[in-house]
Amino acid sequence: MRERHYGREILVYPDRPRRLEAILRETAGAFSDKWAVAELGGRRYTYAELAERVEAGAAWLHQRGFRPGERVALLLGNNALFAVWTFAILRAGGIVLPVNLRLHAAEVGAILSDAAPSMVVGGEEASHLRSGLEGYRLVSAEEILAQKKASSLEELGSEDDPAFLIYTSGTTGKPKGVVLTHFNVIHSLFHYREVFGTSPDDRTLVAVPLFHVTGLIGQLLHMVLVGGSSVLLPRYQTDDFALALEQWEVTFTFAVPTIYAFLLAHGLAQRRLPSWRLAAYGGAPMPLAVLQALTAAFPSLDVRNAYGATETASPATLMPRGATALRPLSVGRPVPKGEIRIDDPDATGVGEVLIRGPMVTPGYFQRPEENARAFTEDGYWRSGDLGYLDEEGFLFVVDRLKEVINRGGEKIYSQEVENILYQHPGVLEAAVVGVPDPLYGERVKAVVVPRPGVSLVEDELRRFLSERLAAFKVPEIYEFRDSLPRNPGGKVLKSLLRQER
Repeated sequence: MRERHYGREILVYPDRPRRLEAILRETAGAFSDKWAVAELGGRRYTYAELAERVEAGAAWLHQRGFRPGERVALLLGNNALFAVWTFAILRAGGIVLPVNLRLHAAEVGAILSDAAPSMVVGGEEASHLRSGLEGYRLVSAEEILAQKKASSLEELGSEDDPAFLIYTSGTTGKPKGVVLTHFNVIHSLFHYREVFGTSPDDRTLVAVPLFHVTGLIGQLLHMVLVGGSSVLLPRYQTDDFALALEQWEVTFTFAVPTIYAFLLAHGLAQRRLPSWRLAAYGGAPMPLAVLQALTAAFPSLDVRNAYGATETASPATLMPRGATALRPLSVGRPVPKGEIRIDDPDATGVGEVLIRGPMVTPGYFQRPEENARAFTEDGYWRSGDLGYLDEEGFLFVVDRLKEVINRGGEKIYSQEVENILYQHPGVLEAAVVGVPDPLYGERVKAVVVPRPGVSLVEDELRRFLSERLAAFKVPEIYEFRDSLPRNPGGKVLKSLLRQER
């Protein structure tokens, strides 16, 4: 079934709730005594308690003159108050603006200047950002707890109203505010539930920051939809993560592949984790050695890739059950109501990945020119990624459009080379870039982070790649380092790697 939203004819789930706060209310009615969110060593709320806090929080906002459509910036880490504030703002008809705590104060100031929130909320974790809050009072996150009386507000808004305004860090240029509506997010939650088969029996460990769509939508809100529970890890520590997996009987995790590699290096395979059934990952290819080690240690564990962006409210593709071993380099198939098209494919079928569906943002906040460039006339979002679809509809992403290496006229996709590097058992992380060359235009450079306790040498990697790639694709320059430079959103800064010689 298709409906028209934001000027696009898109596939939808016809039987759906219209607002996110309505999902919480329904779940609280069905699972009132079940805990919804729990901080590691801190607060814990049942669904009934969370719903009560949210109604009181919406009343607190209303009493302070808050109006529907206004934005509230949240400078909060992974804690239970993030959930309270998020749903209270939505219940009051507002828009949640989660701010990346890893940003510099000046960057936060630029976001606030662009978004113009009516309120900025934070805790101790935001103290280093105070210099970027010029003109704003930092409201303590605890203030909302003082309100005891529940809201008497009528039901506010429609499904096409914005629910979140999330600024992308990007790899270049000024951050842009991505508008995500209730309609967008609810469809993403339905996609996760359908493909991952989640239920009230699930319990997720949230180590990904809640100011990212993965932690916020893929885990916290996802669990609210299905009646599951979220264990919130304030910050990632390998030992804390591993211990929480065991003690909290976690069933579902979502992390970058590096996290799983660190866990294995710290003895994860020796732990008894009978409840752990699903390990989702994204952001980078899973090193073959890590995938094999995970499945060898936990034979019943379903390891699955996911691909998406802030603009797609988290997933655009999800790996079906049992398909990872057959296609370890694929990011999966389009989500059930999503559509993917490859634009202007070359002779090998590689072109820009275009994405359409109910989870795709209506556009960037106050950026009409950017929106005109970002969307096709028939409603597809231009991802900026290069990829191809195989005969069974699985997507393979090979590079960013702007990062293709041109060596003497030969196009080299960096992710193709990175995927092979990730198959080497000693490689933890890898990034491949082009660096200027007077003869060929560009040369191929590989920057590699070895796995803990492993010593790698250039000749070994060169030989490994030469056995698996065409000669012109094999990097000529190798650099070994302890970590890759990343922006506050966690994306590898390849521009820095190109500059470092």
